[in-house]
This record gives sequence, C-alpha cells and structure tokens, in this order.
Amino acid sequence: LADISAQCASLRGKIVVAAIPFTNYYTQSSLRGAVPMAAAKCGALAVLLDSVGTGKQNPETGAGDAPDGLLPIPTLAISREDAQLLTRLVGYQADAGVNAAVNAAMNGSVKVRERLDPQPSAHGVFGVSLGVEVRVSVYTEGELGPNVTAHNLIAELRGSTKPDRYVVVGGHLDSWDNPGETGATDDGTGTWSAWSALKTLSSLVHTGLLPRPARSIRYVGWVDEER
Repeated sequence: LADISAQCASLRGKIVVAAIPFTNYYTQSSLRGAVPMAAAKCGALAVLLDSVGTGKQNPETGAGDAPDGLLPIPTLAISREDAQLLTRLVGYQADAGVNAAVNAAMNGSVKVRERLDPQPSAHGVFGVSLGVEVRVSVYTEGELGPNVTAHNLIAELRGSTKPDRYVVVGGHLDSWDNPGETGATDDGTGTWSAWSALKTLSSLVHTGLLPRPARSIRYVGWVDEER
C-alpha cells in the first residue's frame, strides 16, 4: 500500500499488478480489498492481485468493496505462480517492508522497474530478474447481479431452563473455489464438524446419556459467505 501511494501519480490509466508476499490468510485477504481501492483512488484502470491461496495454479477470489464516491475498477485474482513469474520477468522489487509490487504501463505493457539480481544464476529464471517487457491482456465477464433470496439450514437442540438463550455453531455451505479444489476444506469440513457436534449432542440427550443443556444450541448453515 505504501508502494502504491508513492507511485500514485504514475498509476493513472494503467494496470496494477500486486504480487504480495504471503504471510498469513487473514492479513492477505484484507489486502484484496485495500489494494484495489488504493489503486482506484490513483486512477488505475484495473488490478491483477496475487491470490491469497497457497498456489497450485488455483487463484482464490473474494469480495471487494468501494467507499461511496469511488468507482470500482475491474480486479482479478491471478495464481501465486503467475504473480511470481510476472515479478521475476519484469524485474521489479518493492522497497523493504512494502508488500505491494509492480505497476503496468498503458496498453497492458508491464515496464522494467528494477533488477532483482543483475547477475546470472545457475537457478535459471527462478530468483533471476530477466528485465523484459511483459504484455498483459485483461478480460473478465464478472458482474454483480441483483440481490436474491438465499435460504439457511437451521437445526436446534432446545434448552431446558433457558431455551430462549442460544449457543450458535455453524459455517457457510457454499464454496466459490474451482471444482475439485478446496471446497471440501472451505467450508465443507468446518460446517460438517459443527453439524456433527450438534447431532452427537442431540443423540446423547435423547438417549439419556447426557442431560439436556440449559441453553438452546442452534446450528446455522448459511450461503453467500462473501456477503
């Protein structure tokens, strides 16, 4: 973000590629909204954002937002491998401690900024800045549709003495990951674990092996996580 701010005047009418070194999911996911907003304020045309996932050529998308009066710009997640490849090819290195990297010139050309390693390396392209011009073409059919009604799945074990007070467990039922990728862990295992916990407690209560809890325990499986 400090890097974008420092280059703000030069970003108008350009595409910004943000290759953000991975630290942890929560820090990274906050940047996927902050970086496009910072770039939009500088007049950038679009943002290609390093995925907050861990790789495997599987870009992780997510929801962004724009404050009142700021026109959102097209923002796409690219895989970690592609983001690192662009960074190496272009030869850009952000200032120490700065997470945002790389800006692109008009017409989709990413210009050489600074060589990472001016010396040849036995490791080939990995770790070596080639200092070449890279042409980037951005095409997306993403759109924001109207609000629709979504239905949650709710199950409940009623409490004995304080039934109107609740302990709530659950998770989101939907997954926007690519088919065959990480939908099972985001959030299949999470929401199934919560459901199974309530199912087990309910079974133990109804068979007399556990007393009914004082408060109600409610499971909620919801959809449209990113909203």
